[in-house]
Amino acid sequence: MKELLRKVALAFLVLAGVSSVGAADRDRLEAELRKAAEAFRGGDAEQALEHVKQAVIADPSEPRAHFTAGQIHQAMRDSAKAITAYSKVIELEPRAVDAFRNRGIEHFRLGHVKESVEDFNRELKLEPARLAHHWMRGLSFYYAGEFVSGKSQFEVHKSVNPHDVENAVWHFLCTAKAENIEKARDLYIPIEGDSRVPMMEVHALFGGKGTVEDVMKAVERGEPRQAELKNRYFFAHLYLGLYYDALGDKKKMKEHIDLATGKYAQQHYMGDCARVHKMMIEGKLSHQGKRAPVVRKPAKKK
Repeated sequence: MKELLRKVALAFLVLAGVSSVGAADRDRLEAELRKAAEAFRGGDAEQALEHVKQAVIADPSEPRAHFTAGQIHQAMRDSAKAITAYSKVIELEPRAVDAFRNRGIEHFRLGHVKESVEDFNRELKLEPARLAHHWMRGLSFYYAGEFVSGKSQFEVHKSVNPHDVENAVWHFLCTAKAENIEKARDLYIPIEGDSRVPMMEVHALFGGKGTVEDVMKAVERGEPRQAELKNRYFFAHLYLGLYYDALGDKKKMKEHIDLATGKYAQQHYMGDCARVHKMMIEGKLSHQGKRAPVVRKPAKKK
């Protein structure tokens, strides 16, 4: 936990508004927020939260104190408390764009996919320039069953991330669910230069030019270190699970997603995505989007 906290830097919101408290309480607020940042960077989350608590006492109407609490809970992966803190920020400052973004992330982690979409949409309404970069919104659309909107988001993201296999695959998945696999392959985004292993093999698989075996063989290429190897296995099993989902093979989908959320589980956002997919399999999403059936073209008569 300490190592995780050291890697997270607190970024305070710059919010408009004049505090109604006196100078002494304002000074106390600023001092407690500085102490919270120092404790957090030093790896002591509990002490950081205690300083934030004191900052809130000094001025309950100051959004920065609640935003800082949200960031700490977010880093500690306490999504419910993070959502509560960010909701308080939004109550105090309805234009706090990063509070909407961060709350949307935490809603997604809990499987609140509809709420996640709503928060990301509100974020973009406040700051439309973020649209092209917002691949997380595309994931939320997918799990909310809004496949056409997801497809559009990944098309836009291509403009700022043209070498990303994952973007092409999620575009494929949205198209396959909205229409069918044949259409998804017709519209498949070509990718070159994604150096992450085994991404290019994953791209070939979804495009009908590679195999599951190719993906798995690539994972151990170059004798990676243990942490990197585990991460490669995670991505291999995540995307194999998604591949079988697109094919309608629920048994093999579950086998790979179980590995991505179990033996090879990761704590980054795509690790969260794998866990959300498992929630979907188990029917535990807060809004289980209606998923279009897999449509295959009939075999040609000889």
